[in-house]
Amino acid sequence: EDRSKVFTIGHWTDAKHSGITFKTDDITFEILRAESGLRPAPYFAIRGMKWIQQYSDTDLSDKTLKGYLTQSYRMAFANLTKNKQRELET
Repeated sequence: EDRSKVFTIGHWTDAKHSGITFKTDDITFEILRAESGLRPAPYFAIRGMKWIQQYSDTDLSDKTLKGYLTQSYRMAFANLTKNKQRELET
């Protein structure tokens, strides 16, 4: 049984703005949803999931974005079985 979890989805094109979508906690979702260039991820948000999509330029620094992606990874990692967690840690 594969219980892998997704924590981020990237979209790169030749266009000026590529996109990245990532899982958030409730508080981060409420904060980021109102930021310029960010929005609740359309597919996920209509299902009540807390995912944010960067769709254009934002004021987020690379360091800040990396922090949100790390948080997203940790949330997904916590949902894995203990065996899968140990497998990924090695």
